[in-house]
Amino acid sequence: MLRPEHHLRSPPATSPAHSTISYPPLRHRGAFRLPRAAPPQLRGAVRACAPASASSVPGATAPLEVEVAVAHREVARELASRAEARLGARLLPSAVPPDVAKFRSGGGGAGNAVGSLDVRRGAPGSTIDFMLQSSLHCKVPNGAIDITSLLIFLNASTDAPHFLMEFIQAILMSIDCGQGGEGTLEEIVRGQLATAARALLQIWLDSCADHTSEMEEGERENMIKRDQIVRSKSIEVDLTSNLPRMFGPDVADRVIAEIQKAFGLLGSTEAEQKMQLFNL
Repeated sequence: MLRPEHHLRSPPATSPAHSTISYPPLRHRGAFRLPRAAPPQLRGAVRACAPASASSVPGATAPLEVEVAVAHREVARELASRAEARLGARLLPSAVPPDVAKFRSGGGGAGNAVGSLDVRRGAPGSTIDFMLQSSLHCKVPNGAIDITSLLIFLNASTDAPHFLMEFIQAILMSIDCGQGGEGTLEEIVRGQLATAARALLQIWLDSCADHTSEMEEGERENMIKRDQIVRSKSIEVDLTSNLPRMFGPDVADRVIAEIQKAFGLLGSTEAEQKMQLFNL
């Protein structure tokens, strides 16, 4: 999810004339839980970040195009396909409207941003609340930012951790590897990074996606409240302060409303939100 701190800055005068990007420290959201021998108290999340070169988007007169060619997006698409194949009938078909599935900046936006969003709700009786895929590409004065996210949230039938993998790519630095020591970023992303990401997803699918938990009612209530706080703060911090600036208010409102619907936060009472979390 896009953070306010994701911005490109100019390097010091003594540095080579390359743009760099500054990222804040990742916030700790809990430990990723491996098989049941040592269950954690809080749900965790898996996150991956990688640098990459900036990409361009079509001009205003070109047809809508949101599939900006970056290697990590191919990796994320493969991970989503693996998750969908494993979860199968536990995921309902996507109901995201076309103007949210693919969107670009409109009036009041930066004029150079494109994005996509897909949400699949969990089927009744499964442990899956929803699966969300999103991508954002935005040009900025010194280059571009590309962010791709894959989220699989579980409902209140389990205290196993949710799955979150996020790739953030931009020009980060130049490294002199010496003669014959070069390795392209695309090779690294499609090789080592993709291998590690597939392994993490497989661990989560094997250890968490099918896991149900016996919990006391008070413990379950606290978990539901915590998840709702995390979801509402994610939208407040990550989206409402950034999407309107990037895409304009009209486009941003449509996208945020669809994410709020997936999170169970749009026009729902507390009781309805609890039912959505239980996926009944």
